[in-house]
Amino acid sequence: MGIGFVMLVWGVVFTIVSAPIAAGIGIWSWINQKRAGQRPRLVRAGQAAALPLVLLSFATLAFVVHAGWSLARGVDPGIGDTWMVPLQNHYSFVMIDTTGEGHLSKASGTNVRGVRRIAQVADSIIGESDSEGAFVLDTSTDKLTRYPDLTAAAARFATPPQLQGPGEFYAQQVSHFPDMAIALLALGGAVLICRFWYRRFIRVGASVSEPAGGSQVTSP
Repeated sequence: MGIGFVMLVWGVVFTIVSAPIAAGIGIWSWINQKRAGQRPRLVRAGQAAALPLVLLSFATLAFVVHAGWSLARGVDPGIGDTWMVPLQNHYSFVMIDTTGEGHLSKASGTNVRGVRRIAQVADSIIGESDSEGAFVLDTSTDKLTRYPDLTAAAARFATPPQLQGPGEFYAQQVSHFPDMAIALLALGGAVLICRFWYRRFIRVGASVSEPAGGSQVTSP
């Protein structure tokens, strides 16, 4: 599934789930107006009920910013059916539909598909794939060397590398700090929106009654 389809599904689900929440917030605002001794206004209740829609719009904006930042770094935005992380010398490791296998790709380099085991040591990538068997890829020269097995390939290195499955390798390579920073900023923004909406449209101050005989004027 593409990102657009996933976002569409999420939008439909959120709309269905948020409908009763929006109704509850509108009723809450209506009740608060009555308790404050005011004549309830439908417009104000409707504005209060719009909070879930406002949060959805804000979340969409936050995701667009996150997706743009991720793609600029060569990392997948976190939803959809593709996982992608940049490696040395403009190579990328990509998984589609499943984390059980991946492939190494570069626009003008050597592509290796069906990678089942992989490790990166400086500019070299050692692994085992359906297409190449055991291999070592020098990303600085795009040279791929095939070996009869992983033991022979690992002997090329002074310290035998620890190979991982595609999913484990991806999780180790991707940096989660930018994602966490954006998530915290988005959460903070959502809290501020909720606070503003509560004070502006949900919470209602008590009405101030005029003293008998008209307003009172106090001389300086």
